[in-house]
Amino acid sequence: HDRVPEKSMTKQKGAVLEGIKVIFGDRLLRPAVIQTMLFIFVINMIGIVEVVLITHDMGASAQTYGFVMASFGVGNLLGALVTGRLPGDDLRLVRRLLLGCFIIGLGEAIIGWLPTVTYVFLLMFGAGIGNGMANVSASSLLMSRIPEDVRGRALAASNASFNSASVLSMAVGAVVVSLISARAIFQISGLSACLVALILGPVAMAQAKKSTQGEVRNLSQPPATGE
Repeated sequence: HDRVPEKSMTKQKGAVLEGIKVIFGDRLLRPAVIQTMLFIFVINMIGIVEVVLITHDMGASAQTYGFVMASFGVGNLLGALVTGRLPGDDLRLVRRLLLGCFIIGLGEAIIGWLPTVTYVFLLMFGAGIGNGMANVSASSLLMSRIPEDVRGRALAASNASFNSASVLSMAVGAVVVSLISARAIFQISGLSACLVALILGPVAMAQAKKSTQGEVRNLSQPPATGE
């Protein structure tokens, strides 16, 4: 009985590794996933100091902090619902993914410079919309690019990659928070997230354009007649 969990873990690890090979073997998914992982790494440090900035630095109550987080949740739901209804080829999905990441980063960076919590609600709502947009776009891109027979393993690999980036971000953030202020973390993380989207995004965009142009060419070709 002791060997069963060990075999199961080995099998799961093999499935994840196979999924990673599938993702990084795709010319479009590779830059998109790397960009998303780096984005998660730089932006998730904010989660450690959100309550400090809003309740301590800005002097808001715990109830107000709860409303701020609720505004993000409402924005996230709205962004996901609207984005999910939009048509999307590879190019559009990558654009929305990058736009969502940029909106989140810009909103969080601006919050770092606000003296009071008055406008934080609006910016958190906007960041939530960006988050919903990015999540739906990333999921749709993965679903559309990964072959069905390996989709489960590849999605598990992408989730593992994103979770690893998040955990590493929290670990680094726990150290950074002892060195700089909560405001500085918001500012640096937010601006870094924008830079990640601006610097790495064009690589994914270029591959998405090639993919979309290839699909258009295939659709424009007349079907084979067999003659």
